Amino acid sequence: MFPIKYVGLIVFIWIVGAIFGATLDAAMPLQEGKTSDLNILMNFGIVESQQSWGPVGFVAPIANFFGALYRILTFQFSFIYGSWVYVKWIILAPIIATVVFGLVILFISLFTRAL
Repeated sequence: MFPIKYVGLIVFIWIVGAIFGATLDAAMPLQEGKTSDLNILMNFGIVESQQSWGPVGFVAPIANFFGALYRILTFQFSFIYGSWVYVKWIILAPIIATVVFGLVILFISLFTRAL
Protein backbone atom coordinates (compact mmCIF):
# COMPACT_ATOMS: atom_id res chain seq x y z
CA MET A 1 0.00 0.00 0.00
CA PHE A 2 1.00 3.62 -0.47
CA PRO A 3 2.83 4.91 2.67
CA ILE A 4 0.92 7.72 4.33
CA LYS A 5 4.00 9.97 4.58
CA TYR A 6 4.14 10.11 0.78
CA VAL A 7 0.49 11.15 0.67
CA GLY A 8 1.35 13.98 3.09
CA LEU A 9 4.23 15.06 0.84
CA ILE A 10 2.00 15.06 -2.24
CA VAL A 11 -0.68 17.06 -0.39
CA PHE A 12 1.99 19.59 0.64
CA ILE A 13 3.15 19.90 -2.98
CA TRP A 14 -0.47 20.31 -4.06
CA ILE A 15 -1.13 23.09 -1.53
CA VAL A 16 2.06 24.95 -2.44
CA GLY A 17 1.29 24.53 -6.14
CA ALA A 18 -2.24 25.87 -5.66
CA ILE A 19 -0.92 28.91 -3.77
CA PHE A 20 1.80 29.64 -6.34
CA GLY A 21 -0.58 29.03 -9.25
CA ALA A 22 -3.26 31.31 -7.81
CA THR A 23 -0.64 34.01 -7.19
CA LEU A 24 0.72 33.72 -10.74
CA ASP A 25 -2.81 33.69 -12.12
CA ALA A 26 -3.60 36.89 -10.21
CA ALA A 27 -0.48 38.53 -11.64
CA MET A 28 -1.44 37.76 -15.25
CA PRO A 29 -3.13 40.57 -17.19
CA LEU A 30 -6.86 39.94 -17.33
CA GLN A 31 -9.51 40.89 -19.83
CA GLU A 32 -11.55 43.95 -18.99
CA GLY A 33 -14.29 43.18 -16.49
CA LYS A 34 -12.73 39.90 -15.29
CA THR A 35 -11.54 39.22 -11.75
CA SER A 36 -8.82 36.76 -10.76
CA ASP A 37 -9.74 33.71 -8.71
CA LEU A 38 -7.47 34.77 -5.86
CA ASN A 39 -9.20 38.14 -5.71
CA ILE A 40 -12.59 36.41 -5.63
CA LEU A 41 -11.46 34.22 -2.71
CA MET A 42 -10.17 37.21 -0.75
CA ASN A 43 -13.29 39.39 -1.11
CA PHE A 44 -16.34 39.02 1.06
CA GLY A 45 -19.64 40.82 1.10
CA ILE A 46 -21.88 41.86 3.95
CA VAL A 47 -25.34 40.34 3.85
CA GLU A 48 -28.03 42.10 5.83
CA SER A 49 -31.31 40.64 6.92
CA GLN A 50 -34.22 42.51 8.42
CA GLN A 51 -35.61 40.62 11.40
CA SER A 52 -38.38 41.54 13.79
CA TRP A 53 -35.84 42.60 16.43
CA GLY A 54 -33.81 44.68 13.95
CA PRO A 55 -31.33 44.39 11.12
CA VAL A 56 -28.76 41.60 11.26
CA GLY A 57 -25.60 41.71 9.16
CA PHE A 58 -23.04 38.99 8.62
CA VAL A 59 -20.08 38.30 6.37
CA ALA A 60 -20.66 35.96 3.42
CA PRO A 61 -18.59 34.92 0.40
CA ILE A 62 -19.41 36.54 -2.91
CA ALA A 63 -21.30 34.69 -5.63
CA ASN A 64 -18.35 33.14 -7.50
CA PHE A 65 -16.52 31.96 -4.36
CA PHE A 66 -17.02 28.21 -4.80
CA GLY A 67 -16.34 28.35 -8.54
CA ALA A 68 -13.05 30.14 -7.90
CA LEU A 69 -12.15 27.68 -5.15
CA TYR A 70 -12.82 24.75 -7.52
CA ARG A 71 -10.69 26.31 -10.28
CA ILE A 72 -7.77 26.84 -7.88
CA LEU A 73 -7.97 23.38 -6.30
CA THR A 74 -8.04 21.66 -9.69
CA PHE A 75 -5.27 23.82 -11.18
CA GLN A 76 -7.42 25.45 -13.87
CA PHE A 77 -5.27 28.55 -14.22
CA SER A 78 -5.40 30.94 -17.16
CA PHE A 79 -1.68 30.53 -17.91
CA ILE A 80 -2.01 26.75 -18.52
CA TYR A 81 -3.20 26.67 -22.12
CA GLY A 82 -1.98 25.44 -25.50
CA SER A 83 0.82 22.90 -25.17
CA TRP A 84 1.02 23.52 -21.40
CA VAL A 85 -2.15 21.46 -21.02
CA TYR A 86 0.03 18.36 -21.36
CA VAL A 87 1.98 19.44 -18.27
CA LYS A 88 -1.31 19.74 -16.45
CA TRP A 89 -2.37 16.20 -17.35
CA ILE A 90 1.03 14.53 -16.97
CA ILE A 91 2.26 16.23 -13.78
CA LEU A 92 -0.68 17.86 -12.05
CA ALA A 93 -3.37 15.20 -12.58
CA PRO A 94 -1.52 12.51 -10.54
CA ILE A 95 -0.99 15.07 -7.77
CA ILE A 96 -4.71 15.88 -7.71
CA ALA A 97 -5.57 12.16 -7.73
CA THR A 98 -3.21 11.54 -4.80
CA VAL A 99 -4.79 14.39 -2.84
CA VAL A 100 -8.25 12.92 -3.41
CA PHE A 101 -6.92 9.50 -2.37
CA GLY A 102 -5.43 11.03 0.78
CA LEU A 103 -8.71 12.75 1.63
CA VAL A 104 -10.61 9.48 1.17
CA ILE A 105 -8.18 7.69 3.51
CA LEU A 106 -8.50 10.53 6.03
CA PHE A 107 -12.29 10.42 6.11
CA ILE A 108 -12.40 6.63 6.21
CA SER A 109 -10.06 6.60 9.21
CA LEU A 110 -12.08 9.37 10.90
CA PHE A 111 -15.35 7.48 10.42
CA THR A 112 -13.92 4.17 11.62
CA ARG A 113 -12.57 5.79 14.79
CA ALA A 114 -15.80 7.68 15.42
CA LEU A 115 -17.96 4.55 15.08
